[in-house]
Amino acid sequence: MSIEQIKYFYCIAKYKNITKVAKELHISQPALSQQIQKFESVLGHKLFERSNKGAELTEMGEIVYKHSEKIIEVYSKMLDELNYKTTNIQTIRIEACCSLDDYFLTKILCNSNLNLNTIRYKLYSQKPEIILEHLKNGVCDIGFMCDDFLDKDYMCKEIGKIEFVLFSHKDYPIPNEIELQDLPKYPFITMNESYEFRVKLLQSLNKLGFDTRKLNVKLELGSFESVKKAVGYSMGIGFLPHIALDEEVDFDTLRIIKIKSTKIVQKFNIIYKKLPIYAAIPEFIKFFDDKMLSE
Repeated sequence: MSIEQIKYFYCIAKYKNITKVAKELHISQPALSQQIQKFESVLGHKLFERSNKGAELTEMGEIVYKHSEKIIEVYSKMLDELNYKTTNIQTIRIEACCSLDDYFLTKILCNSNLNLNTIRYKLYSQKPEIILEHLKNGVCDIGFMCDDFLDKDYMCKEIGKIEFVLFSHKDYPIPNEIELQDLPKYPFITMNESYEFRVKLLQSLNKLGFDTRKLNVKLELGSFESVKKAVGYSMGIGFLPHIALDEEVDFDTLRIIKIKSTKIVQKFNIIYKKLPIYAAIPEFIKFFDDKMLSE
């Protein structure tokens, strides 16, 4: 068994399409199939069933899939630490919920004065429960998420706030300001239920006394960009973090809709181990502390 075989298996299990995986990994389909057969032989179990829907996992395949991503991540982390010992280049793995990863953290890393000569940053978008799991098992060095994390070995502190804003196409037939209870009058575009952003938004609306079951949900999509495109096609209105809309609002393609006497704000935290493995981590934490104090 090799780590490459585990990676091949994981990709096929995730995308359910051997042809697509072979093309993306630049390996011939017969060679890829052969590697999977060898992997199955070592484990002693059939992992896939071929069907007109693609490559479907067997019961044993589901078990292997559950563990394969963890194996790949730990292996990657091991290589990073070995690389540090030989090159002195520290690799800091940062994991964040999607609303922070897609816009805020990417922008910070690209525009900061953080040292990129001896430090390499890896930024991943993950679900909150995965971030916590990776922090505990050492795969992740720093986490950013909305929920608190109480553990004697970790620091968890608020580092900023995100405002959720309602928006529409610039010419969509909706007033510039509405009442909160008017939301059900309009088709609503949102993220699917797997996104922390949607969970926090609905929780905030419920706390404000709005029954979110009344929302006229027409589309549930898988990314911020998809929501923006659907709203841009005048399919309805939607909520997103303000930081995700700056460019479109500046170019006058989308319009922010105010909700009377209502502001939806969500805090977010930085989480890290009190005794970090790399000296660069305290420098990174200090950067965010200084940034928060300056705002």
